[in-house]
This record gives sequence, C-alpha cells and structure tokens, in this order.
Amino acid sequence: MSFYVAAYDTEAVFAWWEPTRSDAAGYDAYLSYEGEPRETFLAGARAVAEAHLGTETPATFFIVAKLLDHCGSELRAILDHPSFDLQCHSYTHPDLIGISADEKNLRYEYLCAHRAQAPNHPPL
Repeated sequence: MSFYVAAYDTEAVFAWWEPTRSDAAGYDAYLSYEGEPRETFLAGARAVAEAHLGTETPATFFIVAKLLDHCGSELRAILDHPSFDLQCHSYTHPDLIGISADEKNLRYEYLCAHRAQAPNHPPL
C-alpha cells in the first residue's frame, strides 16, 4: 500500500520565479524577510495550512529558521496544530555544498537554526 506524505519547503522569501543570481552574493542578495516578500510568504503558508486543515490532512513544513526571527509568532499562529509537523531546513538556506569545507559557516548554520527553534534550550 502506498502513502502520500505532504511536505513543504517553507522558505520562499524571494521572487523564486526569477533566475538565480550567480554573482558572489548569491542567494542572500535577492531575498528579503521584510515587506511584500514576507507577507506573500505568510499568505502562502496560511493558504496551504488552511487547505490541509479543511481536509484533515497532515503535512510537514520544512522551515528556514531565520524566518522565525522575522515572523515566528505569525508562523506559530498559522502552523500550531497537531496535524502539522515542523522541521528545520537550515538557518539561512546556504549552498551547503559550496560551504562544506568552511567549518565556521557550517557551524553557524547549525547553531543559529538550533537557537531559532529552541531559544530557551542550552547551547550545544
């Protein structure tokens, strides 16, 4: 028997339909956690959550943890339901292959993601 698991990459705080930048600044150069991109992101998360709640269908949301710094309370209001499983998708969604040799950046991604998800938890 097959099962379908709905899972969402919850991180679109940029115009994802535009070509990816290839300059040195890369991903960070064209995303925003404020203004219209933030509101569009929240509206999308809300629409997906409402669709799942309306059909009583569970879902997993993989969240870029930096979003919690900018709209954590709003996301909590949208996704705080037992049908939803929340997982971490890194802190800033870096190119992990590109920074794989850079232990400092990898550690930053891991520790910041951990802090954003569990601010009252002791450091690792």
